[in-house]
Amino acid sequence: MLEEAFTKVYDDDGEIIPIGTFVSVAQTCAKVAELDAAVMCKAFQHLQENVATHAIAVNISFDWVADFYFRKHIYDLFNQHAQVAPRIVFCVTVSAASKNLEAFCSFIVFVHRIGVKNLLKRFEIRFMAL
Repeated sequence: MLEEAFTKVYDDDGEIIPIGTFVSVAQTCAKVAELDAAVMCKAFQHLQENVATHAIAVNISFDWVADFYFRKHIYDLFNQHAQVAPRIVFCVTVSAASKNLEAFCSFIVFVHRIGVKNLLKRFEIRFMAL
């Protein structure tokens, strides 16, 4: 079984902001990396604090796949807490991975070396005439 980390974001009135809207704003403000880092840290913390028999999928933006500092961060994190690594699955969409296949392949090799799994998500869009 695989559970996906999900982010809920609220506005000042306590209303939930659609995640697509929030991610678009984060991209415009160049804050996606910080969002990804926060979600990963929350998933990591959850796995440390709770006994779970399943893995947690963490969606990451493609910008992080080739980022040296992200790789160093997760390398250090998972070396210090190796028991958590097998229960994290990094997810990247096919469209994101296809933007730089060489960087994506390098990322796969890297995370496998530290014991983390990858999931390549395929989204298929179908159009319907109305």
